[in-house]
Amino acid sequence: MLKTYKYTCIQNKQRSESGAPLFLMFRATAQDISEWAAIERYTKDSQKGPQRLKKPAKIAEVKSFFQKDARNTIPTALLVRLTVPSEGLGTPIEALPEVVPLQFEYDPEGSPEGKPGMIIDGQHRLLGVKEYDPNTQLNVVALINISDDETAFQFLVVNNKASKVTTNHLRALVHNYKEEDLSKRLRDIRMSISQHLDFVGLVDSEDGSPFKGIIDWSNNQSEGASTKAFVQTNAIESCIAYIKQKRVPELDDDSILLGFFLTIWKKIAAKWAQQFTQQSHLLEKAPIICLNQFIVDNLCYEYDNDTLEIADFEKVGASVNRVIDSLSAKLWDAKWTSKSLDTSAGRNLLVAALTQIRRNINAGRNWYENVSIVDLQSDLL
Repeated sequence: MLKTYKYTCIQNKQRSESGAPLFLMFRATAQDISEWAAIERYTKDSQKGPQRLKKPAKIAEVKSFFQKDARNTIPTALLVRLTVPSEGLGTPIEALPEVVPLQFEYDPEGSPEGKPGMIIDGQHRLLGVKEYDPNTQLNVVALINISDDETAFQFLVVNNKASKVTTNHLRALVHNYKEEDLSKRLRDIRMSISQHLDFVGLVDSEDGSPFKGIIDWSNNQSEGASTKAFVQTNAIESCIAYIKQKRVPELDDDSILLGFFLTIWKKIAAKWAQQFTQQSHLLEKAPIICLNQFIVDNLCYEYDNDTLEIADFEKVGASVNRVIDSLSAKLWDAKWTSKSLDTSAGRNLLVAALTQIRRNINAGRNWYENVSIVDLQSDLL
C-alpha cells in the first residue's frame, strides 16, 4: 500500500555549475527514514553499496547515548540520496524562496531495491535511534536525483576528508565549561579525552564493568567505601594500550574499544568468579596484563582469518569463553615460584605459562605440567 511522505525543506544549491547537486534539508522520524531509505552495504557479493558492514556495537552505543541523558541529541544530519520525480518538488513559498515542499510516495512493504532513498552517511545513527525510539526526529540532508558515481564520491569525501577534533581541543572544552557535568556526560557516552588514563575512569564507572569500584585511584578512596580498591590503574592502561597496538580498524573507535575490553573481562569475571578477588593472583597487575594479551591475541587471530566480527560483542564473548575454557582457574589460586612477575621477563613467563596450560588441557594432561611459574608442591594444584 502506497504511503505518502511530506516534508517542508530548506533548499540549497551550493554550486551554480551544471551537474552540482541540489540539497534539501528537513527533519523526519527514524521510522519514516528507514522505510524510504535503503542501506546498501559494500560486500563481497555486492560491491556498489557505499555503507560498510553493520556493527551491532555502534548501534547499541547510539541507543545507549540517548538513554544516558535526556539532553543527549545528535545534531549531525544523515546524508541521503533521494530520487524524486519533478512533480515531487513543490513551488517555493513566495516570501521564502529557500523553503520548498517535498512529497513522494512509496510502499514500505515493497522491494528494498525500489526505495527512493539511500543512506550515504549515518546508518548506525539511524538504526541506533530507531531502536531507542522510532518516532525520534532526525536531521536529514538529501542530495536530490544524483548518480551512483556521485553517491560513492560523497561517501568517500565524508569518510576520508573529515578530521577528528584534537585532544587538546577536547581538554579545553572540558576545562572551559562546567567540568563535572560535562565530564560525566562524556563518560556516560564512553568518550575518552586522554590517550589511556581516561579509559580507567570509564572502566571504573561503567555499569556492568567487573572493575567498577575496585580500581586503586582517588575516585575510590573515599571514607566508608564498602569495597577495598586494589586493581592498579596502570594494569588497565596497559591493557588498553595493547589493544590499540593491534591496529584493528574497528577498534579505532574509543567506544567500541571500551566495549571490546569490557566484554573480555566480563566473561573472565563470570567464568572465574571465585578467583576475581584480591586473594587470587588473577587481579594482580602482571596477570591482568598477560591474560588480556593472551585473549586479545587469540581474538585478533580469529579476526585476521575472517572468523570473528570484532565489533560484534556477542560473538567476541563466545570466543573469549572458548579461550577461558581452555585454561585452568586453579592457576590463579596455586602457589607460584615467584612473588612478582611484573617485569618484562616475568610477563613473558606468564604468557608462556598460559600457552602451555592450554596445550596441556587440549592434550588431556595435567594443566600444570611444564608450567615453570607454578610451585609443584602447592596443595592447590
